[in-house]
Amino acid sequence: MKKSFHFILISLSIISFAVISSCTQVKKDFSVTKGGDIWFRSSGIQLQFDSKMNMNIFYKQDINPLNVSGGETNEKPSHFVVVNGEEVTGFVVNYDSITVQPVETEFGKGKNLILKGVAKLNDGTPIEKTLIVGLYEKYPDAAIISATYKNTGTSNVMLDRAVSSYFIMDSSVGEPNLQPFDFWSFQGSSLAWGLDNVIHITNDFNQENWMGVQPETKTGGGLPFVDLWNKKAGLAIAHIDVKPQLVSFPVKVEADKKVSMCMSRELNQILAPGESYKTLKTVVIAHSLDYFDPMSTYSKLMADQGIKQEKPSENAYDAIWCGWVTKLISL
Repeated sequence: MKKSFHFILISLSIISFAVISSCTQVKKDFSVTKGGDIWFRSSGIQLQFDSKMNMNIFYKQDINPLNVSGGETNEKPSHFVVVNGEEVTGFVVNYDSITVQPVETEFGKGKNLILKGVAKLNDGTPIEKTLIVGLYEKYPDAAIISATYKNTGTSNVMLDRAVSSYFIMDSSVGEPNLQPFDFWSFQGSSLAWGLDNVIHITNDFNQENWMGVQPETKTGGGLPFVDLWNKKAGLAIAHIDVKPQLVSFPVKVEADKKVSMCMSRELNQILAPGESYKTLKTVVIAHSLDYFDPMSTYSKLMADQGIKQEKPSENAYDAIWCGWVTKLISL
């Protein structure tokens, strides 16, 4: 009898330990306080959402977020729209609809966090937003994000612009000797021949990074990728659509000297009652050092979708001789 009692105690202890370990693991990946913070985590990036879908991003286990939120210029979620000329940002989260789902896509195995919320225009028209955030095992420092906006009102609205991966960065957080704008940056657009892609952000920096043809230089395209970093950490954003898209990646020093960046897409599209608009997928990559690692992550994400560089042939390594002949013409 005594042995049986000991056996039962040991069994209960093992079961309790297993349950605690399991709960700890769930809490490590995802946790929510109803009406409060929502956390979604992997080993390389942590995402914190508040009740209005405003997002803070943390690199690994850092206590300071890579971006800042709150204040006059910063009270915006990562994804929002401009409707009838009005920025629609205050999407109130429906906590009862929050879900986390296992997924397996071209990027491998992962989990999707799904948040839903509603914001109202000045005329009372409700716009529903569904935010899908994917964390994948292969990419522990990256989050793949898209949003869908639905007109749940009774009249047409004009969808002017969609803004994705909007973040405000402040280099002085944790580094009081630095200016808020004191970042190095990779700017992906091809503005003109001879311009550097890697630059130091200055006091009045403002660059649109339009991915279409530049109106003055007639160059265009480039990499739909921008990155800001300092000596502690950095944050890169990109879109990962397999086709070129007419979007901008504006990077700007704001009035408070903090730096904003995002992907912006002009739409000018009527959204009838019940109709939806889905954004391009963007990736947000937390990192240390410069742009090399996030650029490598971006390249691998594109390769997963079939956009990859083939191995060059042996002939590509052969020597090539070039010559020029100058012809003098006398007048």
